[in-house]
Amino acid sequence: MRLRVGDFAELKHTHPTSQFDRTGDFLCIYYILKDTTIGEVQLRGLRLKRTHDSEGLFPPEVNELFLKIDVREDNTRSLYEQNLATITVRDVVTKREVRVINQSFPAYSFRPARGWDSSNARVEKAVLETYELVCRWLSVRYFTNKNSKKPRYQLLGRFRQAEAMLRYSVSDPMLAIQHTGGPIRKIDGKYTMGDCFAGFGGVSTGATQAGFHPKWAFDMEPNAIKVYYLNNQRTRVYTEEVFEFLTKRLGITPNGIILDKYRVHALHISPVCKTIAWYKTGLG
Repeated sequence: MRLRVGDFAELKHTHPTSQFDRTGDFLCIYYILKDTTIGEVQLRGLRLKRTHDSEGLFPPEVNELFLKIDVREDNTRSLYEQNLATITVRDVVTKREVRVINQSFPAYSFRPARGWDSSNARVEKAVLETYELVCRWLSVRYFTNKNSKKPRYQLLGRFRQAEAMLRYSVSDPMLAIQHTGGPIRKIDGKYTMGDCFAGFGGVSTGATQAGFHPKWAFDMEPNAIKVYYLNNQRTRVYTEEVFEFLTKRLGITPNGIILDKYRVHALHISPVCKTIAWYKTGLG
């Protein structure tokens, strides 16, 4: 096995979580170093993880990866320099093909060309150990300093065109058209917005004052929606939970495009955070 800068190395899994040992992380190699005192070769690069290790942040699809970045805001180095990992060649299992792309699943994965039977253990083992992998997701957590235990905020998203491999990239404007089905129409010359978990409508009121037109809104609390409608009578309002809105109301066409009456320029999402907030949110 010969490794070069730019290659992707599969790393040993120190604590296998399934019947397969080969479910560890991967390293995009930036530097290859040699300690001349002991003759040991080291690799430095960015560490990629399988999405099934993302704790629910990304869909746990087979052979899909994500890049996890932690940024210390008091550190003057770039976010990539802060996250370079160092491993020895003894920790490498083999070299793997990883495609870094900016397109949605399942583009450029092994599925369209090969297909596979997830119920067959032998096939699953071959997929995990030999088939190509795709990295399309990015998780960035921002910490105040090196002593911070909890991030101030976290960003999740796909790679941009400039960050993807050239042969697997699509221009960002073209990608936007693919996802939205084309230009979104304005209403009375105004950009439109959708308000999720709208409550009494404070965000929609602010958006209206900023020149937007709230096209639709939903919240599961009936009294909140009644107040919302009093202030936004040109907005379609729905008294329902998010799951009901997404599965019954949204109206997605067979090719994955949202129906025109629900397509908006801006989307506001503010779910109840009492299960994840750092501060006390209960009564008393």
